[in-house]
Amino acid sequence: KLLTDQWLVLFPTNSVTVNTVYGYIPSLKRVIQYGPYQTDLGDSFAQYKAFTFLIIALEILALIIGFLFAISVSRLNRLAKQYGKGEFSKTIKLNRYSILYPLFENLRLMGKRIKNLIVSHKDLNNAIAHELRTPISRMRFSMKLLKNAKDLNQLDHRLESVNEDLDELEDLISEILFYSQVDRIISEKLDPLRLQPVLMNFLERFSAHLDHHKLIINFSSALKNVHIKTNEKYFLRIIQNILNNANRFAKSTIKISVTQQDGSDVVISIEDDGPGIDP
Repeated sequence: KLLTDQWLVLFPTNSVTVNTVYGYIPSLKRVIQYGPYQTDLGDSFAQYKAFTFLIIALEILALIIGFLFAISVSRLNRLAKQYGKGEFSKTIKLNRYSILYPLFENLRLMGKRIKNLIVSHKDLNNAIAHELRTPISRMRFSMKLLKNAKDLNQLDHRLESVNEDLDELEDLISEILFYSQVDRIISEKLDPLRLQPVLMNFLERFSAHLDHHKLIINFSSALKNVHIKTNEKYFLRIIQNILNNANRFAKSTIKISVTQQDGSDVVISIEDDGPGIDP
């Protein structure tokens, strides 16, 4: 073996093994001996057993984790099926230490948002039906009166009333189309807006259309140069909608206040002396 360039290894057969290795170097015509090396077989077996037990423990741990993961996936699946059926009131719990807990929380929040959107959609439909019914009823009443109009003045007055109701219907339809774009609107880019000049210019224009109501403006001097991050067009649309409602129901006074809360949030408060809003 040595002459054919092979290693020669000797293993004695007892509880303690002594390894001796021989190798031949042709250029030196010498045989080199490595060893003997003494190794306790008991230590080797002990290390092998420890390694085996470690592997078994890791496999058991992997099975437990896999079982818990399967339970989490099953609960997520049940939650998704419930949302698919429109069942948002039932609750499913998941251990907060589960690896899927962040996904579970996002899914639960999504279900809550869908539920709120459905409720809002129903409320909006009811409000639209109510708002449309009012001008339609007035138009029907005016049409009946048109039949009994005795002179041109009465006829012109009734036709003008019908035209006003048609304008109101057209405004309502425009509002409905506007609300259908809300999801796109809220995702548009927000820009810094200096609040005081924009809001004051808008209120000055709006006050010209008030129905003999007094508009009181209280703008905190500390907010003279404050900027807010918003979309100017839709921000003013919000203010206009609320002020229109106040103008519709106020007795004599509408008050708008702009203050700062806790040193950071800007609060815009719109009040009127009307009957108030049903809780």
